[in-house]
Amino acid sequence: MSKNTENEEFFKDLDKTTDLLRSFKPRGYEDSKTESLDSLYKDYKKLTEEEEIMTRMTRRNFNELSKEEKKEILKNLTPEQKEMLRKRKQEKLASQNKKTDIKTIVKKIDTNLKKEKEAKVEKELKKKEEKKEIKETKTSPKKPGRRKLKDGVLQLAFISCSILFILGCCIYYGSRLIHYYKIYNPKGEGGKSLSLLTTSIAKNSTLVIEGEGLYMLNGEYVYKGKNVDNYVKYSNMLWRIIRTNQDGTIDLVLAEPINSLMWNDKVTEYTKSDINDYLNNKFVKSLNKDLLDKTVICKDTVEEVKDFKCNTIDTSKYVRLLSINDFLNSKVDDKGTFMADEDSALWLNTHSNDLVWQINGNNLSLAESTRALSVKPVIKLKTGVALLSGKGSLEDPYIIEKDNNDIQVGDYITLGEDKWVVYEVSKKNIKLTTADLLDKTYRFDLNSTVYNPETVNSIGYYLNNTYYNSLSYKDKLIESEWYVSNYKTSYKDVETDKVKAKVGLLNVSDLKLNSKLSDYFLLNGNDTGVYLYGNELITSKVAIYRSIRPAIMIKKSKVASGNGSIDKPFILEG
Repeated sequence: MSKNTENEEFFKDLDKTTDLLRSFKPRGYEDSKTESLDSLYKDYKKLTEEEEIMTRMTRRNFNELSKEEKKEILKNLTPEQKEMLRKRKQEKLASQNKKTDIKTIVKKIDTNLKKEKEAKVEKELKKKEEKKEIKETKTSPKKPGRRKLKDGVLQLAFISCSILFILGCCIYYGSRLIHYYKIYNPKGEGGKSLSLLTTSIAKNSTLVIEGEGLYMLNGEYVYKGKNVDNYVKYSNMLWRIIRTNQDGTIDLVLAEPINSLMWNDKVTEYTKSDINDYLNNKFVKSLNKDLLDKTVICKDTVEEVKDFKCNTIDTSKYVRLLSINDFLNSKVDDKGTFMADEDSALWLNTHSNDLVWQINGNNLSLAESTRALSVKPVIKLKTGVALLSGKGSLEDPYIIEKDNNDIQVGDYITLGEDKWVVYEVSKKNIKLTTADLLDKTYRFDLNSTVYNPETVNSIGYYLNNTYYNSLSYKDKLIESEWYVSNYKTSYKDVETDKVKAKVGLLNVSDLKLNSKLSDYFLLNGNDTGVYLYGNELITSKVAIYRSIRPAIMIKKSKVASGNGSIDKPFILEG
């Protein structure tokens, strides 16, 4: 190609480029007044660089640039570029919000579709169940009626049980409320309000801190000393108050011993002793158990008095013996205690490993369990026992039971010119022993320890002949059985053999009232002789003359006069 030809081609391309630049208007370009090629190139270059900057700033890797690079780019922006950047950000934010709204709308649509689908499924299931019920109704029309009837019966039964339960609760708790209200608010005849025995003791007695009287120890009222007014008449017997407990119960001890018995020959623990069995199976029958509460028995082994503790207890019995604690709390220096006197030989319910504790006069000592010492029962009155009358003295003891004319153990009865005391009561008959010893003494036998009314020159023969014939009321005496076996280790031993007679003697297991009487023959003996009753049972040779306390049985009859006391004994009808 020639040179001229080449020049022509160059200028043709240049003209085309110029026309193209003139026709091209980049974004944001405003018509320039300068139509020169240099101005057009300059404007194009400027717009191209701005576009490059904006492109770089809108790229994803803009955030990946360093801080210095970002600052440099932003620093070199013109106002038009900054305005362009702001518009770009707004467009982008609007685009994102639009996407978010679309997502929310889509999510709501999905949720609504899901609910519609579930409702549709549930509706179809319900239709199926209705169709099934209709089908069952057609095949067995009586079943729905039976089901409804059954449901009605069950509902009625449930309602009835609920009503009965509520009524039962109201009746039970209402009765308990009335019960305890009556206990703590006792009424006498004519609706007159009565005081509780515990309240009267605290109200009518002056508390002391030394000497004899009523003390306050660990929240309990305790009597100390020998001459204190703490007498209570209960079950027709005279008792002494040991203390009032914090729960309102009251511990009592019989004023006099009721018998003299062996502890046991094998064990020393009270709850396993023969005396425990005697008190809670025989003696307790003479008491009004309506007012009794279970007593507390300490079972701990005590070798020394100073080591006395009560860690193990038994609360299953109504009657117990005095404890070491009872005795020590009742003493006042050298003035003694109302529980015992100088001649006392009383069992306690406390034991050591091999021996049993006893009250020996005004002291404590250990004794062999085979000895037959005096027995003083201890009981506990329930909470809320009312005081009917009395001031607690010997002449006017506290009265806690209504008086009646029923014959009870401890009542005195006059027959002819003789005074007797009741020691056993049955439905038809009563057993009596003389209130005092006979003036005459007699030997038990010449060579036998067995009571026999047919043996001449024996005490049995004398009582059932000479003595019997001297009684003006002998026709009232009933022939009965008298236990005459030897006493070995248990009060039940004496019941293995018996004889019949009109007049007999007290046996070992009989209650002994009026402990001031002593050294008289009992029906029972052992291999060495016959027992004499006293603070401790001892044996006597059969041929020695001893005191006599006869016993008889008569028919139970109505009381004609008297109140059963030693001063005004009962006189029976007929």
